[in-house]
Amino acid sequence: MLLSLLIFVFVATMSPGGATALAMASGMQFGVGRSLALIMGLAFGLAILAGAAALGLSTVILASPKISLVLKLAGSGYLLWLAWLIANAPTNQNTDAGQAPLTMTKGLLLMWLNPKAWAMTLSASASFVFTELSILWNGVIFCGVFLVAASISLLLWSFVGKTTSKLIKSPRQWRMVNITMGVLIAATVATLWT
Repeated sequence: MLLSLLIFVFVATMSPGGATALAMASGMQFGVGRSLALIMGLAFGLAILAGAAALGLSTVILASPKISLVLKLAGSGYLLWLAWLIANAPTNQNTDAGQAPLTMTKGLLLMWLNPKAWAMTLSASASFVFTELSILWNGVIFCGVFLVAASISLLLWSFVGKTTSKLIKSPRQWRMVNITMGVLIAATVATLWT
């Protein structure tokens, strides 16, 4: 069961979505080192959400369509705001002019408003229950597995962003990349409602 959970979580956290696009965009704009706070916020946010889902939050959410709708609306709004920020980011790597990476707090908030994060954690908590363990230990296991997988995944996406940034030479190319990354994050909202 643990191996199945590990495979599911690693595949789910590596697949493209709002958080991975954000980690990549931050890596492109600020480098991996300056993106670590954001990455840790995203990873801890997902881990806490996974632990809470395993402890029973998933039951509450799935039982209430109104709560699900509120989460969808809040998540959509937040993702669209992030898409706007990225699409309008500076068109070069000179980020000293008032521009800074997103904070750990914003990363944590993103995960709690991220529809993909909810889908991942709710699916995992419904599918991979360790029946021989207490609910508390299920929460601890889910929290740990999601923390490790998300940290690795988001670091890799940030490295991809940093590597890609070396290929971008002109402000026009930066503008196109920023807009593309913003559109990709906004597209995750469209998939939520279809």
